[in-house]
Amino acid sequence: MATEERKTERAIKGVQSTRPVSKWLKTYFFDSFEAKKTGEKVIAWAGGYTVYEITHVFPMIIHMVDNFGAFMGTRQLSSRPIELAEGMGYSHSSTCSYYRNIIGYMLEGIGDPEFANVVGAPAPDIVLGGLQPCFMHGESFRILGRHYGVPTFVFDNPAIHPRMDIHEDEKNSWAEHSHCGGEYKHKVESHYMDYTVAQAKDLVAFLEKHTKTKYDEGKFREVLQLSDKQAEIFEQIWELRRAYPCPIGGNDMMALITPQLLLSGTELGVEIYEGVLKEVKEKVENKEGGIPEEKYRLVTDAIPPWYNMGGLYNYLREKGAISVAETYTMMWQQRLDLSLKPIETLADKIMRWYTLPSTRERADSHLRLLKRFDADGLLLWTPISCKVYPCWNSSSRDLAREYGYPVLELDIDQTDPRDYDDAGIKSRIDGFLEVIETRKRAQKG
Repeated sequence: MATEERKTERAIKGVQSTRPVSKWLKTYFFDSFEAKKTGEKVIAWAGGYTVYEITHVFPMIIHMVDNFGAFMGTRQLSSRPIELAEGMGYSHSSTCSYYRNIIGYMLEGIGDPEFANVVGAPAPDIVLGGLQPCFMHGESFRILGRHYGVPTFVFDNPAIHPRMDIHEDEKNSWAEHSHCGGEYKHKVESHYMDYTVAQAKDLVAFLEKHTKTKYDEGKFREVLQLSDKQAEIFEQIWELRRAYPCPIGGNDMMALITPQLLLSGTELGVEIYEGVLKEVKEKVENKEGGIPEEKYRLVTDAIPPWYNMGGLYNYLREKGAISVAETYTMMWQQRLDLSLKPIETLADKIMRWYTLPSTRERADSHLRLLKRFDADGLLLWTPISCKVYPCWNSSSRDLAREYGYPVLELDIDQTDPRDYDDAGIKSRIDGFLEVIETRKRAQKG
């Protein structure tokens, strides 16, 4: 697989404390190939909705497929595997580009450690997936499992029925929840917990069998305590983003998604977050922003175009626009109910993932962020090959406009660069910011 020439610039960092994530990730790829050779640890390919805390109890190395696809995009390596997958019938219009990436990588048969200088993952010993947030997740992991002939576990994450979205004030439902974290706040009917606990126990039994290691409840409790500590620090970072100027923008927050997934429940995850919190606090105290001159405060959301983060975020930076909040960067990091038994704590977290509630709850969350972070407008990426964000975004768009906020939806795919029109996107951003500027002048009278 030939390495493609880099086509876009890197996004300019507003903080430096997120850099250890990239350094750790590169080491992680090398460690994976070494573990595959020695057999010391089980290699698992897993989805973004796998409960990673439990995997730290077993001798495993996890490669998160969604994260892997995004990483290939940032390294300008996504075109070749996408084309390979399409050649096998995985269509451009109906298959998520994350999974066209990993399926194409699978078809290429990459396993050369030299390739890990850029990005790479050894073939899996097991596959872990889930049925959220769309059908592509579950089916793609079954495809991977069949191709490699390895044991596969697909977690059935139950979606929360809208009948549980009960608010005291139905006209202002957006105001009733926390501004931070992916938690679903409403009371969930007991059968949801029973079903999810049963699934979690099945997952533990699966991991015990295929890692040949007994589940250690005491160790798992320690992992969950670290995960909750990491989430607490994350909430503090989020609260500081309300400051003027905002100390850390969406581009830098995107780097913290990997620790939310692969490092939740580890000392390293806590250490990285503590470093970010320290720097963000200092920037607030010194009245330093995440960009040189803050003119426009935006709530941005959904999956960004990983292959052109620099072209997009650097352009917003040039225009004085900063993302002060995004639900996408807080989807997997949440406070845990440690009063429950460890398996129940895990199940409770799964039921409160941000993808499980109704579209109304998601729209409410965007409106809440717009108000709480004193934002000027809502900018939504609408990934062309995604099966859920276009639906979610339409509800958020309509509600934000109902409350008078300018909204811009950009149809751009997360890892397929063929769907990116740089000039057209910049022109639409210009128009969007002009609308915001007009609104700001009108509000001043």
